[in-house]
Amino acid sequence: MKQTMPVRPEAENSSAASGRVADENRQDAFVDNRTTAAAQRKLAYEIDRSPRMAAQRRQSGMQPAFQIRGIPMDRNEPASARPAMQNQPVQREVRVDSLDDGAEFEVTDFVPKHFGFTSAGALIYRKWLKDGVDHHYATKQQLVAAIEALARPSRQSFGGIFAHAAQQAGVDIHWLEQYLTDMGGTLQTLNLETPEMIVEKIHVRNPNSTISVEQIEDFTLQELMEQILLSNIMTQSCGQTANLIHEFLAPSTTGVAPVEMDLSAVISAIRSANDKSASELKHQNVKIEGGGHAFVVEVFNDRGKIFQSFFGRYSFAKDLERNKSYPLGQFVQKLENALATTPVSATAPAKVDAARIELFNSGAVHPDGKFRINIFASESNVEQRIANKFAAQSNVWNPRLGDAAKDHLHNGEPEDAMDGPPVTILDYEFKVIGMTLDFGDINEDVIKNGGLDIGATAMLDAYRFVLKSKTATNYRFEYDPA
Repeated sequence: MKQTMPVRPEAENSSAASGRVADENRQDAFVDNRTTAAAQRKLAYEIDRSPRMAAQRRQSGMQPAFQIRGIPMDRNEPASARPAMQNQPVQREVRVDSLDDGAEFEVTDFVPKHFGFTSAGALIYRKWLKDGVDHHYATKQQLVAAIEALARPSRQSFGGIFAHAAQQAGVDIHWLEQYLTDMGGTLQTLNLETPEMIVEKIHVRNPNSTISVEQIEDFTLQELMEQILLSNIMTQSCGQTANLIHEFLAPSTTGVAPVEMDLSAVISAIRSANDKSASELKHQNVKIEGGGHAFVVEVFNDRGKIFQSFFGRYSFAKDLERNKSYPLGQFVQKLENALATTPVSATAPAKVDAARIELFNSGAVHPDGKFRINIFASESNVEQRIANKFAAQSNVWNPRLGDAAKDHLHNGEPEDAMDGPPVTILDYEFKVIGMTLDFGDINEDVIKNGGLDIGATAMLDAYRFVLKSKTATNYRFEYDPA
């Protein structure tokens, strides 16, 4: 292979003449010179990389030869002048005419590190080295841009899908989230509130609000819900939101039991999911439960984000509006800090608290080092599943929203249509022992003896509750109407 090396003019002419004779001789007969050619390439490579040649290049200002697949080549030599290996398929090349930043063309596992490819881009680059096509670009930036343009997901992020579904339904994302929830549960919640309580909650979130008790009392259900959604004072539980997202993204996997693991394994699972997203060009998702919180991590091609709600603090739609996405390395570092084990009674270290506020918009999580996760890829027809549920729920919600009645709050008796306990979610937060649960068949002795397993049931009056999540310091039960 020709090298960029200082040569005498007569030597160059002699070499060119010899080359022409060799070319003429090769027209009539095949010469198997693979062993000789390989030895020559090896020798040329060693010479080009020797300290003596490096010194000559520095003195003369010459550019070093750069390589594809370990074969040195002259950067200024046209591809047509480069001989192919004997008895091998023609190897097309990835070429650039100039390196804009002056850096050498370095090959590590066939991928130039300083080109800055994403994981998906690096995989595409490797394919280009073997696909038999001459990928020729004027500059490194053009090459990288062309490859990264192909490193796109086959489908949108769930956030984009959800926003588009809302647009197609003719509602905003807050109303879409509300439509997708159980209306009976919403009415039960409202029946526990008084107009005074609603106004107080609104003023806590927005001290400048001028809303009055009299206005709340005069609202229809539609007007009341609009005010509540605007003020973000009604939220679903984090577990309900995470499960709903799971059902929309990958319904075929919702029956798969979660895997229990520690924090280091959770981080490794997220990195592995990212690698898979790069190879398949498809978003991968990790549903995580633990520490009194549940959420879905979405990763794709070296970036990560969280989809979540936080009971009593913010809705899924409100969190979606933040639209925070992070480079994967930065994301897993923040998540590792946020999920660090901290006792409820202790103040979290500054970096841990900052990470929780950043990712969860709340410091009220208390991981104990144990997590339950599900990993799943985004399946097709996600938006259609959202649309189907919206259509079904619209048949339930719209007649009530069109009703002019104004007795939805706790001004009198709860609505007859309600069926279920007055509270559908029961959170218990405790240090170690010393508290009694509200259930008649469970008390602190259960906690002393190791607590309950996820899925354990308990009765409150005549209503059945199921333990959905727990940590060493927290139990969360949800009403099970089944």
